[in-house]
Amino acid sequence: MDIIEVGKSELAGRTFGKMQTLERGAGLQAIGFMNDVQNRTGYRLTPNEGRRSREDQRLVWNAYALFLAGRGPWAPVAATCYTSRHDEINHGNAIDFGGPGGAVIPANVHAVMVEIGPAYGVAWTGRNFNEWWHFEISRAAATIKVPEGTVRTGSAFAKPTPIKEDDVASVYIGNHNGDIFVYDVGRRTKWNVIKGLKSVEQARQRIEMFKNRGIPDVGAVSGVEVAAFRDITNNNSSDGL
Repeated sequence: MDIIEVGKSELAGRTFGKMQTLERGAGLQAIGFMNDVQNRTGYRLTPNEGRRSREDQRLVWNAYALFLAGRGPWAPVAATCYTSRHDEINHGNAIDFGGPGGAVIPANVHAVMVEIGPAYGVAWTGRNFNEWWHFEISRAAATIKVPEGTVRTGSAFAKPTPIKEDDVASVYIGNHNGDIFVYDVGRRTKWNVIKGLKSVEQARQRIEMFKNRGIPDVGAVSGVEVAAFRDITNNNSSDGL
């Protein structure tokens, strides 16, 4: 597979500080796309992860399988080994985007990404499995073909975002087995869940509390499964949430 570098990951953890790569055609499209998003919004996108090694796929899959079996701590959703679009051999056209320091992308920037993405062959496929950051790229599907030699602009390496207990970026409402939940997307934990809500109206009251703190409402009842989400009700209790 012919590959190209798209930038270093700034997400604290497994990928931090490592140069991320994509299949060459996808990588060129990603570079042009990131440049265009920055030109339009002033926000610098970073590649949290591109191609994923076979070893790392085994690590993330094993952690997720242990979680599902009730024999391990919370772990993010993971594809069966070697089937992910991140796979370094079979695909290499998936990228998890972040912001400076690996931060979760703000809702207004994400909206621009979704709007202009198709022209670059960039699709937010993470919408299908609740990953705000996961996009897949097809140069063949693009109407804007990013030329060879295009380089990333504004790619100064940033320090990881400091750990915070409450770092909400945006909020969703969902349901599971008849129960209503509020999810918040944070820079560090990605997905959190607030449990114990008995109605959509009660959930919307919680949403209003978030909105009063300047956090966008991207809600509506979504039917999102919550089995893989960590309950941080106690962490947020000091904020009256």
